Amino acid sequence: MKMYVPDDKGRQPPDRALDLDDVQDQSLDSLVEMFWTIEDALGHYSNVVRLPCRLFLEDLPQELRGPNWAGGSFPEVVIEVDPWDLLCKLKMGRVTYPLARIIHDIPPGWIQGPPDAEIALASNKVIAELPEHLRSALA
Repeated sequence: MKMYVPDDKGRQPPDRALDLDDVQDQSLDSLVEMFWTIEDALGHYSNVVRLPCRLFLEDLPQELRGPNWAGGSFPEVVIEVDPWDLLCKLKMGRVTYPLARIIHDIPPGWIQGPPDAEIALASNKVIAELPEHLRSALA
């Protein structure tokens, strides 16, 4: 996927398109351009993205499952995450959150473990839950 960074914020457009799918193109300049592209896609969208709790619990490793964990039904709560941070994680190919970041949003007994444990989310499932304007920023 090739993207051009617009020059609407006083920045110089790149001499070439930024290829976000090219793993070789990961210089600091290209990463900065990628972040500008994400920021431009977000525009004035400063709210949060609400992800269903099940995304955090479905593939939870056994050692992080609390006594209330049940594979078939999950609490009907949402976890609010920063959209800019989430899009960056999706663009980098891995969506993870530390347990300490989400443990207070999930009902007690569902999750346990050290605060620095990482919870990995399935990127395809996260993308399916995104609002359309954010999903289109990933295309």
